[in-house]
Amino acid sequence: MSDPPAPRYTGPLDREALGRALDEAHAEVTDYFGGLDPDDLFARPADGWAPIDDLRHLRRMGSVILAGLAAPRLLLWWRYGRTRRGSRPYEEVYHEYMAMLSSGFEAPPEFVPPSLRSINREGYRSDLLVRWAGLRGETRLALERWDEAALDRYRLPHPALNRVTIREMLYFMHGHNLHHVQVARRRVEANRAWRAATHENGAGSHRPPSDPSPGDEAGNSTP
Repeated sequence: MSDPPAPRYTGPLDREALGRALDEAHAEVTDYFGGLDPDDLFARPADGWAPIDDLRHLRRMGSVILAGLAAPRLLLWWRYGRTRRGSRPYEEVYHEYMAMLSSGFEAPPEFVPPSLRSINREGYRSDLLVRWAGLRGETRLALERWDEAALDRYRLPHPALNRVTIREMLYFMHGHNLHHVQVARRRVEANRAWRAATHENGAGSHRPPSDPSPGDEAGNSTP
């Protein structure tokens, strides 16, 4: 099993730095998935996600986090309580999440993209990227209503990390976006190598093999 990459940031990030970091990660997701050849984007391993599924998963997770950011604070306090401990640094949240993946954590069913039927692949990607861009703008607007103290007091639930502060959830969002770019890139490289080998040999399975590196949410051995 390969070690996860080092966290992009260390220490705390204030609201402005956090907003810039989220924009940066969002742009990396857009550039990577927007630039993939459709054959790579929709190629599904034998027991895992196609890269398009990573993008669908990110949008679904981002929409849930946005709903939490936009919720009335009184409702968040009533449901999840508040904390006086403050927020952990970025790298601590990142390493905890990576450890959960390594120990076998899988995305809950509500965050697993359902199978796609016959679609116009380019049209589907374009529509998904438009919705992804809208999520970016809405998240930035929602972040503006949170002052520094509130980011460290109010909490949201996380399926792997339990209750985390708003700031910690946004740290997760940033690292989670970059993680899925890395995971999809590894799958695409493996799929290209498999296609080259099967073309050279003139035979092989109709679907690419699963990624042998564990540490993913996809319910198998791939992230």
